[in-house]
Amino acid sequence: MMIDINIFSCYFNIDTIYVRHNCAEAHFLMGKLLDKLSAGLVIFDGAMGTEIYRRNFFVNASYEQLCLTSPQIIRAIHQAYLDAGAEVLTTNSFNANARRLGRFGLAADTVKINQAAVKLAREVAGEKALVAGSIGPVGDPESQADKRTRRELLEEQIAALAEADFLIFESLRTLNDLDAVMAAMKKFQNREFVVSFAIDPMAEGHQTPLKEFIADLTNAGAPQPA
Repeated sequence: MMIDINIFSCYFNIDTIYVRHNCAEAHFLMGKLLDKLSAGLVIFDGAMGTEIYRRNFFVNASYEQLCLTSPQIIRAIHQAYLDAGAEVLTTNSFNANARRLGRFGLAADTVKINQAAVKLAREVAGEKALVAGSIGPVGDPESQADKRTRRELLEEQIAALAEADFLIFESLRTLNDLDAVMAAMKKFQNREFVVSFAIDPMAEGHQTPLKEFIADLTNAGAPQPA
């Protein structure tokens, strides 16, 4: 089967990437990623959702729940990426926050799903690849009963992904998303994380311009992009 992989350097597909240390004690694990980057390109795996869809699972279901109900599918996708040369495997947890899972009645399984996602990636990665804990945008409340803040939802998912080598906050589109990530990470001073932004030059009114992301990151103490 053909499988797509991503090359990680200054750019990850159309996403601009920032890597940040939280503290000196956390240097070792993130150092492995930074060492790879300093030597050249690093091969990440590609889209998980695309590969799940290719296996006849449709978008009206929670792909993240498959970590519990069809672990062999997720494990096989990780293995295919590793066999293709991926040096980082990304967990099947992009939409595994309580708000997104709540659409499928799965909010109570948030921790269980995230922990299973890391376990599956780790089983395949072994010592051959790093495991990145994937976290996507939380999104806006979908009902008046949904009163948890973005920060609270992110903190729950971050804690559940504790066994990942580092976290990757993927495809952020607004400053609200970025501010929630930076606020949530204050609670996890020993965690290493990457922030990526989905930049669509043709989009209007639905995302924050890149220059505003950079300014916000600079104010938060993140390094300037290369």
